[in-house]
Amino acid sequence: MAECLAALAALGPETGQEDVATRLLAAAETQLTSSGAAWWPADRVEIEHTLTRLRESLGDDRFTTLWAQGATLTLPEAMQLAERIG
Repeated sequence: MAECLAALAALGPETGQEDVATRLLAAAETQLTSSGAAWWPADRVEIEHTLTRLRESLGDDRFTTLWAQGATLTLPEAMQLAERIG
């Protein structure tokens, strides 16, 4: 699920939904690390690219606020939020 959330988050900058994308990516990161897993190296490259785009678009303060919000989402809440991307 974390990989799916991250993939949807990558669409955020393309659809003008950087706020949603940032929260989704934070939720994905939280889900992955809480399960003791890690991103595959190729996935990490894409995630870093998305993070850079989101941070540049939103600015550090807004990005940090949204990241903190996303990190507290439960998986069902993140899945509901993911429905907004597209």
